[in-house]
Amino acid sequence: MRVILLCGAVLAGCQCGPAAEVDGGTGGGATGGGFAATGGGSGGGAATGGGGVGGSGGGIDAGPPNRVQIYGGGSFPARSCQQITVRSVGLTTTPVFADTLVSLDGGPWVEFFDGTNCSGTPTNAVTLQAGMSMYEFRFRANAYGALSAEASAAMLDSGIMTFTSEVEVLFDGDRTVLPAAACFPTHDVKAVVPFSTTEVPAAVPSRFTLITSLPFGGSSTDAGCTNSQFEVTMAAGSARAPVYAFSSGSAGATATLTLSPVLPPGVRFPTNLSRVNLYAQCLPTGVSCDGGAACCGGACATGACP
Repeated sequence: MRVILLCGAVLAGCQCGPAAEVDGGTGGGATGGGFAATGGGSGGGAATGGGGVGGSGGGIDAGPPNRVQIYGGGSFPARSCQQITVRSVGLTTTPVFADTLVSLDGGPWVEFFDGTNCSGTPTNAVTLQAGMSMYEFRFRANAYGALSAEASAAMLDSGIMTFTSEVEVLFDGDRTVLPAAACFPTHDVKAVVPFSTTEVPAAVPSRFTLITSLPFGGSSTDAGCTNSQFEVTMAAGSARAPVYAFSSGSAGATATLTLSPVLPPGVRFPTNLSRVNLYAQCLPTGVSCDGGAACCGGACATGACP
């Protein structure tokens, strides 16, 4: 017996394939109405009382795809070009029966490219051609932090990939001279591509702790040093955050302002660049430096002025 299966409609979440033939094989009859095995086995025992199934069964069909999946997560430097893959999946990775447009969405910070090395114009979709089950392309994250990308196609469930885009956060410089007993801006805190000077914005607000050693009064995030905070926030979309410091020690006192995270994802600190040295300014008008050191151009020297 030969049974012809026809797909009459496309159901939500399914793709319709070509007509499938199921050969019942030979054998299979019996008293009371035995039925030959589906899957093409030969032979078939008799069944008394009706309904015996003859023959040996065939393999399990993976079926049509019902979702797309997206692969390429992990942790990597911000603004680096990374490989990404979409697949059509049923019970296993399964080819699509017709050309299938896969839409891509990474929010405001992720771009997708067909070209190698993320060359060419960014795209927001790729096409799985009929008979294909996989498509490889490239993507780039233009902000740091925990991010995600989504692939979706009509009549198929969507797939989501998560990843972490990494930067180094450091002070924009290593030394600041402050007027004695005054509020003064230090170097900004900035986020950059690791081992680079290219600045990268935060995907979401990121907070950092500011540790100020004595005898300085502390640090602040406003120009009047009225809020005496020891924390700075880098706003979403910004690669920099201003920091102010105020000194309460005598002229010539020194301190170190150090960064540590309240840890945003994707942030790391270079060993010697996550701190800035602060020096209280001395004045040539008679204010002495600590220990009798010379005042040279507004800064206390360790020896004689050059």
